Amino acid sequence: MAQHTTAMTGGKKLDDKAGILLFFGICWLTYFGTYLGRLNFSAAMAEMIAAEGMSKAQLGMVGSGFFFGYGIGQLINGWLGDRLNARRLVFFGIFTSSLMNLLMGFASSYHFMLLLWSINGIVQSSVWSPMLRLCSDLLTKAQCTKTCVNLATTVPIGTLAAYLLATLAIAASGWRMVFYSSGACLFFISALWLLGTGRLEKRAQRIGVLEEEAQLDAQAQHNPTRAITCKVMLLASGIVWIGCAALLHGIVKDSVTTWAPTYLTELFGTDAITSILLTMVLPVVNLAGVYAASFVNRRFVHNEMATSAVFFAVTLLALGALILFGRNSIGLSIALLAVVTSAMLGINTLIVTLVPLRFQKLGKVSTMTGGLNCLTYLGSTISSYGVGLIAQQQGWSIVQLCWLGLALMGIVSCIFAAYLWQRFCRRLDT
Repeated sequence: MAQHTTAMTGGKKLDDKAGILLFFGICWLTYFGTYLGRLNFSAAMAEMIAAEGMSKAQLGMVGSGFFFGYGIGQLINGWLGDRLNARRLVFFGIFTSSLMNLLMGFASSYHFMLLLWSINGIVQSSVWSPMLRLCSDLLTKAQCTKTCVNLATTVPIGTLAAYLLATLAIAASGWRMVFYSSGACLFFISALWLLGTGRLEKRAQRIGVLEEEAQLDAQAQHNPTRAITCKVMLLASGIVWIGCAALLHGIVKDSVTTWAPTYLTELFGTDAITSILLTMVLPVVNLAGVYAASFVNRRFVHNEMATSAVFFAVTLLALGALILFGRNSIGLSIALLAVVTSAMLGINTLIVTLVPLRFQKLGKVSTMTGGLNCLTYLGSTISSYGVGLIAQQQGWSIVQLCWLGLALMGIVSCIFAAYLWQRFCRRLDT
């Protein structure tokens, strides 16, 4: 049986600023911690190759094991997040990830590492979707949207922190200390999550407010036709086109991010370290895309899929400029790549965060988050292999044209989805 948090809190929401700020802080630190426990492997790979004599192919397979586990786990944990206790699912993910990181510090076998890091991907997938569900349960609609958008700041800060922690750990004691330190951080974060959110749930029950929408949702839970309505409305929402947009943006977002250093090195002859340092600014600049997408959608468009179409169009224009003028200047190329990745992260916020929040009345926030996230990571998996193969056989000019074609397909998918999505949201509101 589903054990909704709203049932435990009576549908009450946190209303005091201190409680809302504390809840955001705990969520922020928790999701920030996931980056420490996943990007540490990438940061330690060079040292692991040098110290242990492992091949790039072996460690590459270990990294792929994480993404495969994470993508599959999104479907499972997204579904579970709407049926089990979301707070405990997040704790399970963070706590088990801390154990996997600690065990990685003791591992010497490639096969053992592959097993541990694949499990790490699966358990880390139980963090975001249930966390989003808990946000929708404990916060009012306006506060929930604001909180979830601001959680995007964990991406650049978590990325930079993971590489900094890895650098310090390797300098102090070698690559194994990278995983020991990350595991210890995750262990303390898991304890903070469990205790902190538990108290906040009780706080909401004691002094929280009952939103009018929450009362209507509680009545809807007892509607015998609700299960049929859910299935019909899911199809009517344009979810097929939304899923296509999620897949396409995942391919573009991660292929540009992953291959940008190699792209700059091969086109402009810069050394690898310089290219990496230049592209390190992308995660920080990308935050502009998150807030720009949220602002445009909130103030002007009021339709997440129509706004996504706008940002796919921005991507199309930036890629067109990159093809026409990018070879003339490395600075211009980096600026245009920054526009592309910022627009993609904005679309990611719209599709993977704001779209699922609309499904709260159907009790499908976590399920939709997991499903759309899974498609995004499927796109990431395709991009990692596909772009490398195309660049090797056909060159970067063909890769640029592929990016352009994917952006155009993204616009078409979002346009088809926008009309259905608008009707769906109106039906939910009434």
